Amino acid sequence: MATSTTAAEQLPAYSVTAQPAFTPAKGGGDALLPQYTFPTRFKIGVVFTDGLLVNIDQIKGHLALLNAFANLKAEVEDLPSGSIHDMPGDRERKWAWFVGLAAERFDIWTRSLQSKDALQPVEDTLPPLDVLMVWHSYMLNPRWYTEDGQRILACKPLIELGQTLGKELTLPPTEARVNTFYTRVGLPFDPFQAASVNLTKKISCPKCRASVVVPYMNDSGSGYLQAGFSASCPLSGCPLITKETLCARKLAENLSRQGMAPDSYLPGTFFTEYQVAHLKAGMELLTKMRQKYNVSTKSQTQSESTVNEELCLSILQGANFKLDEIRGHLGRCKQ
Repeated sequence: MATSTTAAEQLPAYSVTAQPAFTPAKGGGDALLPQYTFPTRFKIGVVFTDGLLVNIDQIKGHLALLNAFANLKAEVEDLPSGSIHDMPGDRERKWAWFVGLAAERFDIWTRSLQSKDALQPVEDTLPPLDVLMVWHSYMLNPRWYTEDGQRILACKPLIELGQTLGKELTLPPTEARVNTFYTRVGLPFDPFQAASVNLTKKISCPKCRASVVVPYMNDSGSGYLQAGFSASCPLSGCPLITKETLCARKLAENLSRQGMAPDSYLPGTFFTEYQVAHLKAGMELLTKMRQKYNVSTKSQTQSESTVNEELCLSILQGANFKLDEIRGHLGRCKQ
């Protein structure tokens, strides 16, 4: 017992409050902080940036934009039931419906852009907030965003305009901005006003290309923005139009493009770390697909690219207009 008592007496005193390593002198302030010089450029991989990736103003602007998106979502979810035609009742489906309409407006707006738009005042050319939200989501995948800007002609002005964005994102829209959007898109600048009149979409039959007007929403759940979308072609002998057959058509068109323009290359092969190798593999795959269906293609110039409709239909019919079967054919062509 004597030994235990002696050991306990030798233990250091203990306090729950940590003692500082040093006590700052009064009035010392920042002078006592360690010296640090913020870098003016950063190394990414084996390359150095030309400057800062972002600055404080850009960070503030981006946070303000995200806040605007959050407020827009809250505004949509709080809309009274029945205030807009065909709008779903519950909050989650209401937001999904609104985002679907925003994506449609973004698509129409993008197709209306021209290269000269990047030279116009930004405050007069920016789209509405709902369209900006879709654009922002697109930018979140920078590799696809950059490749599409190089590969797809309609996306090039989008990239050019995006490089001029700044604090104007959060400013109230000018009259010129509102009028420019309406003239190009044919829909009101205000997304809620647009939702009241934008009720249908024109699509093309994957087989015969006949125009079909379909509702975005309907009571049966088969509208374009609904999970059970389906529509019938007015001409006989065509398959039921669904999201799967539309996606199959899009992939078949990518596989059927002829020419040497950037959009003739397969998506995902044009802007990569191993661009030359991927482009070569993509072109070899296209050649095998053409040989498989015994379809010849015309030689075209560097600036031309068209869809070989004969090859496109052969691919679709050979796969029963099913996306998974086209992918299966692609896998076998790679072997």
